[in-house]
Amino acid sequence: MTGAGERAFCAGQDLWETKAIKSGEGGVAWVESWLAFYGTMRGLDKPLVAALNGIAAGSGFQAGSWCDLRVGHSGTRMGQPEIDAGIPSTTGPWLMLERMAGRAPST
Repeated sequence: MTGAGERAFCAGQDLWETKAIKSGEGGVAWVESWLAFYGTMRGLDKPLVAALNGIAAGSGFQAGSWCDLRVGHSGTRMGQPEIDAGIPSTTGPWLMLERMAGRAPST
């Protein structure tokens, strides 16, 4: 998986998209779209390789981290700029929690 063009793998999420969410139902639909995206990426039967061809910021950083392997050229920059703006970086870690920590056994 790689970004289109020469400048970025993914410059992050369009914050105007989240600003447009006006209801609980809109928020649920937004989260469900991320769950579907993450589920598709993690559900592949072959390893998913991220070819980082530039900037991987915010949600782009998170999407890259969901891949099985990341390969970047010398100009690749990765980070979470939303932290500098006081916006919590929750979507990526929240979606990955089960993968990182595992599932608790059911009783």
